[in-house]
Amino acid sequence: MTANSMLPGEQAGYWHTHSQVEELYVFFTGRGEMGLDDVVAPVTPGTAIRVGQDVWRTWRALPDSPEPLTWICIRAGGSELERMPGDATRDTEKPMPW
Repeated sequence: MTANSMLPGEQAGYWHTHSQVEELYVFFTGRGEMGLDDVVAPVTPGTAIRVGQDVWRTWRALPDSPEPLTWICIRAGGSELERMPGDATRDTEKPMPW
């Protein structure tokens, strides 16, 4: 599990996917968006999004968010995970969806 925060207007700046790990994102403060393959989903306090294997994901805090976007990411995959799981693929060339 990781705890994460972004100031209004910040974004991940890359897409990533996992071949084995699935993730559950639970948002606590702020307003933002998650890119999930071809869908952009709004996120607000209380939003929970499960992202399965092989789904491309990225996220951002909206520029007009009244506070930082904060969330936890809970990962499941059957073994202890490194900081960047070994099954991760990152794409820094794929354009952001917003």
